[in-house]
Amino acid sequence: MKSKGLTTTQLKLIAIMAMVVDHVVWGFVDLFSVTGQIMHTIGRLTIPIMCFFIAEGYRKTTNLKSYLSRIASFAMISIIPFYLFFGEEYGYRQNFIFDLFLALLVLVIADSKKLSKPMKIVLGTTVTIISAVVGGWPVFPILLVLIFFYGKSFKQKCLLVSGTVLLVEGTTIVAILLNNQYHFMGYDWVWYQWLYFLGFILPLPLLAKYNGIKGKYPISRSFFFLFYPAHFVVLYEIKMLVLGELQVAYITMNVAALIIAIYILFRLISKRPSKPLIICILLCISAIMYIFGFVLEVSSASVDFVHAAVALEYFGECFVFIFFLFFICAFCQIKVPNFVSAALVLFSTVIVWLVITASSNGIFYKHIGMDYSGPFHKIDLTYGPGFYIFIAYMILVCGGSFIITLINIKKRQGIERKRLLMVMFAILCPWLAFLALGTGITNGYEVSAIGMVGAIGFICRALFSYGYFDSMQLAVDNALHRIGDGILVVDLSEKVVYSNDSMNVLFPGIRLERTAELVPELIPYLAKESNQYVANGRTFDVIYEDLIERDTVQGHMLTFKDMTEHYQHLAEAERFAHTDVLTGLYNRSFFSELVAKHFDSSKAGTLLMFDIDNFKMVNDRFGHGVGDDILKLLAKTITREADGIHLGCRVGGDEFMLFLKDVTSNNDISAICQSLIDNFAAGLNTEHPEVTTSISIGAYTTVLGDKTATSATTGGAIPGSELFTNAYKKADEVLYTAKHAGKATFRIYE
Repeated sequence: MKSKGLTTTQLKLIAIMAMVVDHVVWGFVDLFSVTGQIMHTIGRLTIPIMCFFIAEGYRKTTNLKSYLSRIASFAMISIIPFYLFFGEEYGYRQNFIFDLFLALLVLVIADSKKLSKPMKIVLGTTVTIISAVVGGWPVFPILLVLIFFYGKSFKQKCLLVSGTVLLVEGTTIVAILLNNQYHFMGYDWVWYQWLYFLGFILPLPLLAKYNGIKGKYPISRSFFFLFYPAHFVVLYEIKMLVLGELQVAYITMNVAALIIAIYILFRLISKRPSKPLIICILLCISAIMYIFGFVLEVSSASVDFVHAAVALEYFGECFVFIFFLFFICAFCQIKVPNFVSAALVLFSTVIVWLVITASSNGIFYKHIGMDYSGPFHKIDLTYGPGFYIFIAYMILVCGGSFIITLINIKKRQGIERKRLLMVMFAILCPWLAFLALGTGITNGYEVSAIGMVGAIGFICRALFSYGYFDSMQLAVDNALHRIGDGILVVDLSEKVVYSNDSMNVLFPGIRLERTAELVPELIPYLAKESNQYVANGRTFDVIYEDLIERDTVQGHMLTFKDMTEHYQHLAEAERFAHTDVLTGLYNRSFFSELVAKHFDSSKAGTLLMFDIDNFKMVNDRFGHGVGDDILKLLAKTITREADGIHLGCRVGGDEFMLFLKDVTSNNDISAICQSLIDNFAAGLNTEHPEVTTSISIGAYTTVLGDKTATSATTGGAIPGSELFTNAYKKADEVLYTAKHAGKATFRIYE
């Protein structure tokens, strides 16, 4: 079923779009124009929404230390992009993620169970003062986060937020009016130009529709914090291009590529060590060296300095190709021969040496100079034979990697194929940068650093998103297909996300990406109306589980666990616990429970007690094997007479019982007793004619009137267990009367 309302993803995307609209005003639109005021008002959506999710994140996080460090890290990362875009506008004040970090810190202090009240006041006040002094939005995010966390109801939260906004708006207007009179601030503002503060109330109706669900296409928990500095860099690039500052834009683009590469390196280092991971780390370090050399090249005007930067570029680039080839081979489980590794390292060393000595030998570059004719300077090179040999080497390594990847793509399926497709895109990325240079789109300026970052990004996607490390995801996937249990995963709209082979056998109509409800047999289990499924002689327990990530339900998993053998063993154990091993009749304890329950339901019946006449003589003369056969014969005779209605029991030795449910007529009892005696005699004559024995029977009837009598022990109505004990005693007494009367007979208790 589709959930109503707005998901986490949708609200965060609204916040992101509003933020971009707001910052476009700062960079390209007159803030105090009508258009600027409208766009700025829309931009106020962002802060309350993100403060709301900071409070929600704190409430739901399972690792507070990680949560704090993640936001603090992004606050630090955002400092330079923030100042690049805003320039002198904010002075020493910090970015919005820094504000969110301080707000979260105050919430942690206020909610701490370990801190004393005075310590909470001191620490909370200190952080609040820091926010007031250097925060981009002084104290305001702290107030919103506390309101969203401590508000008892959403209505109360809305009233508090609205009151806070009106207070801030009123304070700002008063400050502006006083400033117009006394000029204590360095701004010349008009009060009505700041009415856009009221836009902080706009997100409240949206937050009222929050349904607590992450969303069908959930964005990363760090997406907003990554987008924040990234969009500043993009806006700054556009701003520089608009202003004609091409050199600054070009340098900034390469610096951004360097920062992204360093971020990816830190992500790699945080993973559990493995051979492919170490190769990736070395690959990333080589790429960082290459990009760093490129940044030095484009930001320097000295020929010698640029030459050194180019040497660093080639050093990094050579080892990028070496480690990339090693990665491909490790990825495809192909061993690189030692002589190939040695040749690659040797060739790369020679290339770097030729670049370093290019000014003296002219092999790699015939000429190195600077071109100052364009919008900004760039290196002017005349290529030598060494350069073209290097290009051929690059083509050879990339071409070999591409062929290896393509061959393996045809052999692999599922996750492995998706991984290899990501690797193929990684191979193509750097060459697309060179292609862009050749088409003239970049006006002669290289963007290979961006291509390098793209390549690393695709590799990381192959590793992180498709679970390459230790091949755990693939191993789990294969294991799930091999087990006998059926596994079905559906999303919140009941669409099938995964089903293993066993599940497909149980329900052949299941199709991926189709609604599971299209298979009628599944409906009771999706609705949790049934927890057991029986098919083809097998019994399955159905386990329904919510799939939860970051405290939000993302879907559901149904496990059809094959419990057939378990139930068989359970039934066998129960049978042994309730029956006599030799005869298959009930044992005395379980028999007495069943009879007592019958009496407790205010029903009557007759208890027959059997004894095999002269049974000790049978054992002594013919042996215990024949004696066991006689016992089994009597049990068979009792079972046949019980006919699935009455209850048979072996008390022990040669004593047996038969309880006749609801039989109270002496005529009926007599007929049954005589039938038992005759049938046993006939069976004995057939199976063991050499044995001379018979059975004697004593019968006692418990009628409905007995149930209404008063118990001597409890003082109330006689319980069924007491009625059984009485029947057992009376039947035993009358049995001995029958035996003394000549055996092979029966007597009914009068």
